[in-house]
Amino acid sequence: MLDKKAQYARVGIPLYLVVSLDAKYEIEEVREFRLDAHAGEYRLNRLHREGFLALEHVVIGAIGFADLVR
Repeated sequence: MLDKKAQYARVGIPLYLVVSLDAKYEIEEVREFRLDAHAGEYRLNRLHREGFLALEHVVIGAIGFADLVR
């Protein structure tokens, strides 16, 4: 996870998502990282735990966790 995150930051990808699964392989949370272009690294922007992914930047909309695993 760290190598990929650093590689993505180096090429300027503005959004990085980390999906965590529970013991039943269902989505427990999604960590949304945003690129701090000045520092050249990602900062945690938001934890999504309410059963859907609601992005405010880059992609606008809400995605249900069930749609991610379908």
